[in-house]
Amino acid sequence: AFTIHADGTNLRRQQYLGGHPEWDDGHVMLGELDGRLVRYHVDRQVIVGSEGPAGTFVDPGGDTALSPDRKWVANGHKDSPAGLSYFTLLSRHEKRTLRSSGIPIGEWTTGDLRIDPAPSWNRSSNQILFGALDGESQTRQLFVLTLQ
Repeated sequence: AFTIHADGTNLRRQQYLGGHPEWDDGHVMLGELDGRLVRYHVDRQVIVGSEGPAGTFVDPGGDTALSPDRKWVANGHKDSPAGLSYFTLLSRHEKRTLRSSGIPIGEWTTGDLRIDPAPSWNRSSNQILFGALDGESQTRQLFVLTLQ
């Protein structure tokens, strides 16, 4: 992976971070390294911290999204044999962790039409949009998880 400043300067090859990297404030991005969700400074090319203690996220290499207000980190993972996905949310300031119950994705765990546990925040940083299967019709739908 490479990064470049908005003005076209400072093209750099970066250390590989697993998962789906997410940009934090400044020149820092979140990604998976050695089983942890870490904060990596792309200009200094060093790890500058991590999100929560080891084990906070079941799959730190899964889909990760930082809330617009930067107070929450959402990370999704799936249990393919069970046909379920889950979300772990970490309050960055309170160091509080919330975990969702299993969300049905059925057999759609691999391939082009898979349902990934990819969290998408609203602008108010209190809801996450995600795809899953409707329990009655077994059709793919969008659902909203609300933080209260």
